[in-house]
Amino acid sequence: MSIFTDYTLRTILLGTMSLGLFCAILGSFAVLRRQSLVGDTLAHAALPGVCLGFLLTGSKAPLPILIGAALTAGLAMAWVRWITTKTRTDWNTALGIALTSLFGLGVLLLSLIQRSPSANQAGLDTILFGQAAALVQENVIAILIVGTVATAVLIRIRQPYQLLAFDPDFARASGLNTARIEFLQTTLLVAGIIIGLNTVGVVLLSALLVAPTIAARPWVRSTSQLLIIAAIFGLVSSATGALISVNTPNLPTGPTVVIISTLAVALSQILYSLSHRKKRTPEVKTA
Repeated sequence: MSIFTDYTLRTILLGTMSLGLFCAILGSFAVLRRQSLVGDTLAHAALPGVCLGFLLTGSKAPLPILIGAALTAGLAMAWVRWITTKTRTDWNTALGIALTSLFGLGVLLLSLIQRSPSANQAGLDTILFGQAAALVQENVIAILIVGTVATAVLIRIRQPYQLLAFDPDFARASGLNTARIEFLQTTLLVAGIIIGLNTVGVVLLSALLVAPTIAARPWVRSTSQLLIIAAIFGLVSSATGALISVNTPNLPTGPTVVIISTLAVALSQILYSLSHRKKRTPEVKTA
């Protein structure tokens, strides 16, 4: 198959590559702030919103589904912030509570929907693991538009966000509106999750947000370098996974992309360790 002549291959490849690129950039600062679990929580918290959007409208139309996903993901982060503010619960524990409880609610609602006699619910369970083969040109355009806008906003707030990521105490003391920046971070991550639901699904999406940054981090010395290298890792991993799945019968695209991204992390860490081991090995002088 040729990307220039085959519509399905072209759509899947462009959609997956765009998603990998934008998710890598959007997830970078979450990793820098040691909040990798945020993306995982938001992705899993989107599932009950998808189900509620379907239940309220009786339709799988994209707009109500995505609005529902955005609302429950946003509510999940609001719940986490309330827990950490009002109780002694730490951040990661609160994220774990929100992730498991909301995902459990989503699975429960999905089970109820699948038992309903409505024919419209067919295929709704693909939101769990994605279905890149069902991508159409409109989905790719939506990924490009939302991803571009979200990335532009991230670049706009990059410097104050860097300050918050590396020295939060100084950021607050200097009068930086940290609440607004954290709200923007959550909004951007929700945007990345929404555009990836159809391709990778809520279960695997967090890997696209985290893996490229982890793969890139050993090789960079600045935030700008991190964003560029992580974007390259996300782009190449997504393209490789999509091509492998398209050319292999019955191989789903989303899980394949995630596996390739994980392998890229492992390979990056191994190569970095080997290169630094050679530098540390002293030369043996012969008499």
